Amino acid sequence: MDYDVAVIGAGPGGLVSALYLRRFMRSTIVASAGPPRAAWIPKTHNLLGYRTGISGEEILLRLNSQLDDLGVARSVGECRVDAIARGFRISCGKKTYTAQRVILATGICDVQPSLKNLVRLRKAGLLRYCPVCDAYEYRNKKILVLAQDAHGLRAASFLSGFSRRVSVLWPRAGKLPARLAKTRTWRGGPLIVGSLVSIDEDDGGLEVRFDDERDRRRTARYDAVYVELGSTINDSAFRHLKKIERDEDGAILVGSHQETGHPGIYAVGDCVSGLSQIAVAAGQAAIAATHIHNQLRQGRGR
Repeated sequence: MDYDVAVIGAGPGGLVSALYLRRFMRSTIVASAGPPRAAWIPKTHNLLGYRTGISGEEILLRLNSQLDDLGVARSVGECRVDAIARGFRISCGKKTYTAQRVILATGICDVQPSLKNLVRLRKAGLLRYCPVCDAYEYRNKKILVLAQDAHGLRAASFLSGFSRRVSVLWPRAGKLPARLAKTRTWRGGPLIVGSLVSIDEDDGGLEVRFDDERDRRRTARYDAVYVELGSTINDSAFRHLKKIERDEDGAILVGSHQETGHPGIYAVGDCVSGLSQIAVAAGQAAIAATHIHNQLRQGRGR
């Protein structure tokens, strides 16, 4: 094998996995297809020790610097993992290499609203994607949730524990649950049915324009807009591996050591069924890396 372990994904879960593995003296390569989702985090206050918060870019920069000091190999490109006789073959871009074990840390991709200035809004941190991460910062503020299914309504309900001024914008083309179609209210507040037109910064807040059910243009100002339109698992590297079990949303199901149903393959971070948080991903990474090290140390096969 070229490496002891191949880590697929360079977000916090993947990088912490590689950090532990290299400190266990394991040859490790990290493969990634592009910037991780964590790079969009403007600032998080949910990590221990960062009293004033830390940005996703800074977290990634610090982790990558640690790995560079340890000499962790890198590979960039779309990946595919295939089982071979004594391990795995990983195809990444134009390169191919082998490893005894694999950690999947491929993350998720958020369904995005159709906005011409989406990238600018995301870079500026004006759109929010994680109520668990930052609802505290918007307590008692006026909040709009972009929703189109039960997932979005659950997010709105969670936010209602921090503010009584939470509204939901539901797309006109979306099918409303029968109860909501009658009342036009969800448990926490008003439900607006309309087509999103634009979102722009407005004096520290956001100006949202939408066309209502009668095609009348509406404008409203909010302190925060949460994008809760769902997400998809980045699974191109492993969707062909039938032994990897997944839940109804496509997230990977794992055991107590983060092992998947496919022997020798582990999974950590947002691609795993559970709470999508950096702290959780880091903990999962430590568990998976330690188990892999002990398995290899004892000479156990897949």
